[in-house]
Amino acid sequence: MHDYLSTPIKFWYHHFFNNLNVIIMNISQVKSAIGIPVLNIARQLDEQNVPQPWVSHWEDTTRTRVTMHEDVYALIVKDRDFDKLAYKVSQVTPTDPDKLPYTRIVIITPIQLLGTL
Repeated sequence: MHDYLSTPIKFWYHHFFNNLNVIIMNISQVKSAIGIPVLNIARQLDEQNVPQPWVSHWEDTTRTRVTMHEDVYALIVKDRDFDKLAYKVSQVTPTDPDKLPYTRIVIITPIQLLGTL
């Protein structure tokens, strides 16, 4: 498992989820809450097609990207009933005028913030 509290991602998690009231749930409850019954997960690549430590699902009809860190995904794959997940929804407006806005949903496990994994 990734040590979230000793790396630069610590700042990202604390910044991104600062003052966020979360409801802890399992992946089935998350999918129900966001209205996406099946997540077809794919590895994210950067501009040079280098694999990144994030995986995502793209829902074309609603222009929604569901993203999670590979370690969170590994927890879900290992235990589908893992019930310490939360998510945050945000609207993304790309800087490239040729790209359309979309909704980003990031799934995390808040226990990472507490260092208990």
